[in-house]
Amino acid sequence: MSTLDGYLGIGDSVLKKVLERGIDEAEVYVLAVRSKVVEVQNNELFLAHESGEVGLGIRVVLDKRIGFAFTNDLRDGAVKRAIDGAISVAKVSAREEKWEGFPYYSHYPEVEDLYSVKLVSTELDQLVELMRNHLGEVLQDKRIHIVSSTLEVSEVTRVVVNTRGLNLGETTTHSIFAVDVVANDGTDTSPVIYREALSRTELPDIGAVMKDACEYAIKSLHPVKFDRYRAPVVMTEYALYELLKYTLTIALKGDSVALGRSPFTGKLGEKVLSEKLTIVDDGTMRGGISSSKFDDEGVPRRRTILIEKGILRNFIYNLYWAYRSGTESTGNAHRGFYTVTPRIEYSNLIVQEGDTSPSEVLEELSYGLLVDNLQGAHSSNPETGEFSVVAVPAWIVKRGELLPVRGIMLAGNTYELLSRKVMYICRGLRQRANLLTPWIVFEDIRVIQK
Repeated sequence: MSTLDGYLGIGDSVLKKVLERGIDEAEVYVLAVRSKVVEVQNNELFLAHESGEVGLGIRVVLDKRIGFAFTNDLRDGAVKRAIDGAISVAKVSAREEKWEGFPYYSHYPEVEDLYSVKLVSTELDQLVELMRNHLGEVLQDKRIHIVSSTLEVSEVTRVVVNTRGLNLGETTTHSIFAVDVVANDGTDTSPVIYREALSRTELPDIGAVMKDACEYAIKSLHPVKFDRYRAPVVMTEYALYELLKYTLTIALKGDSVALGRSPFTGKLGEKVLSEKLTIVDDGTMRGGISSSKFDDEGVPRRRTILIEKGILRNFIYNLYWAYRSGTESTGNAHRGFYTVTPRIEYSNLIVQEGDTSPSEVLEELSYGLLVDNLQGAHSSNPETGEFSVVAVPAWIVKRGELLPVRGIMLAGNTYELLSRKVMYICRGLRQRANLLTPWIVFEDIRVIQK
C-alpha cells in the first residue's frame, strides 16, 4: 500500500468510527509531514535534523452545531477521545443557521510540478554539505555575518474525507531557504537583510540568494541623511508583502466583508484601486508554492480574479464564510496544521506585472527611496488602511545611484497608495512567501527622518 493510500485508509477508518456514534455529518482531515532541516546560527552550522508527524482533525455537525477536535495519536483509544471531544464541542456550540454541509466530490484541476522524487530523496547530509559550502564562500568576506539561515525540504500529504462521499488525497513537496545577513566593516553595522527562495520541485539556488543578501547588506553601510518630507518610493517584494499583508489582503477576504470590516464591502464591480493594478489568486498555478488540486476542505482550487484593472471583481471564501455570505467557496480554505479548523487564506496571490524594468525605474528617479522591508506594518489598520512604519533597509535613489539611509519612517494610507499614487508597476514577478509581485513605485509618500 502506498503512503497516500495508507493515509486515505486512516481517514476512512476514522470516519466510520464517527458514523458509529450516529453522527450524520462529519469530516476527517489527515496531515502527514516529513521534513529535513538544516539551520545556521551566528556563522555556524547549528542544527540538522529529520522530523515527521501525522495527525488528524475531526469536525462533526449536530443540528447545525459544529464541533472540532484533533489528535496525533492514531490508536483507537485516542481517536475515540477525539471523536468524543468533537461531539461535546458541537453540543454546546451555537447553531450555524446558514450551514449547508461539507462539499461533495467535484471536478478537480490537474496542477503540474507539485511533487519531486529527486527533491524529497535528497539526503540530510547532502543538505548539510550544501549549506556548509555556501557558508564558507560568503564568510570569506570578513564584513559578513550570517545571523540565521534555514534550509528545509519537506513532503506533505493531505487527506480530506467526509460523509458526502468525498475521499481526496494529495502529496506534494517543497523546499524553502531563508537567510538573515548583516555587514560590519569595523566602523558601522548594517540593518538585517532578509532573503528567501521557495520551490516545489528544486533545491533553491542558495549561493545566489546568499550573494544577493550580502551585497545589499554591504550597500547598507554608512548611511546618509534623507532631506525630503515627501518622496516617490520604490517598494520591493519584501516591503510589499508587509504592506499588503495587514491591509489589502485582509480587506479582500470574505469574513472581513461579512463582518463589515472591509472598506470594499458592497463595492463589487466598482473601481477601488488604480487601473494599473490587476490582482489574482491562483491555486492552480504550475509549481506554485501554494498550488494544489483542492483546498483543506476538499473544494477544488481555482483562479480567482480579485482586482481587474482597478475594478473589484471578487473576494475569497472558505465554506463557512461562503455560506454566511450567500455565495460559494472559492477554494481558499487553509489549515496551518491539523490542530486548527479551516480559515480563509490565499493560495498564490499574484500582482500582474507591468512593462517597466526595475533598473529603468531606478535610473529615471532623480530623488526617491528604495525600500526593501517594513517594520511595524502589523499595526496598520485594515479597515481604514492607515499605516506608520519603519523603512529598513532603505536607500536614496539618485538616477541609479543607491545611498543607504536609516531612521526612515513612512506614513500614509495603503488604499490611497494603491488607488491614487501608483506611478509604475515594474516588469518581473518576484516572490515573498505566497505573494508574487513586481516592484511597485508610489509617488509622494510622507517620509519622516528620525
